[in-house]
Amino acid sequence: MRIPLFSFFFFLIASFSAVAQTADESGEIKGTVIAKSRQDILKQLPVHVAYLNDQFEPVTLLYKNGSRIEAVMNICLVDNSLRLINATGDTLLMSNAKEVERIIADSALFVQINDRFYRQMMVYGAISLSEEKHFEFKEPEISTGYGSAPKTSTAVQMSTREYNHSRAYDYETEIPYTLKYKYVLVKGEKVYAAKESNFTKLFPEKKKAIKKFVDDHDINFRNKQDLISLFYFCTQE
Repeated sequence: MRIPLFSFFFFLIASFSAVAQTADESGEIKGTVIAKSRQDILKQLPVHVAYLNDQFEPVTLLYKNGSRIEAVMNICLVDNSLRLINATGDTLLMSNAKEVERIIADSALFVQINDRFYRQMMVYGAISLSEEKHFEFKEPEISTGYGSAPKTSTAVQMSTREYNHSRAYDYETEIPYTLKYKYVLVKGEKVYAAKESNFTKLFPEKKKAIKKFVDDHDINFRNKQDLISLFYFCTQE
């Protein structure tokens, strides 16, 4: 099956180099980049910030129509797109990513729900414990010749258009970004926050046992290993 691709030309009117990055207890990684000159933002941001996976790797893409292809790819968080690396080493944007249902990699299984990809950590029947990451990046005020234009509000705005190179920054500035990550429960096409009430909702036959397990093991619902332990407990007969 031939997948229509087109070269990736996503340019921001700035060159970025990461200068700070910290993680906090709220499930966020915050950092800043420095705007200098015109360059591709994805080449400046750390891979684990700009992409769902830590590296590009060989995968199998399973489509909703039952077809499949092999590719070396990653899932871009900046605009929720799929990026492929071709035989010459160029990064390409896949134009029909919405038709992909699942992605099978050596490192994980990814599922697409409502145009967003989730990394499945554990699966039991139609229910999975998955990881979700969301990238946010705010464009600074820019010079228009008559003052400053207002900031764009979200990364979605900045990533759904090709930038006009006439809108160059005339100064160097630090710009913040945030990578929000959380764990969720997925059943079919529905996504639930990984919290006690949703565990008991999806495993109602174990409601009392789940509450006891959470109390006995002091489960932290932001901790990956705690959630894996709880999910495993829920799936045992």
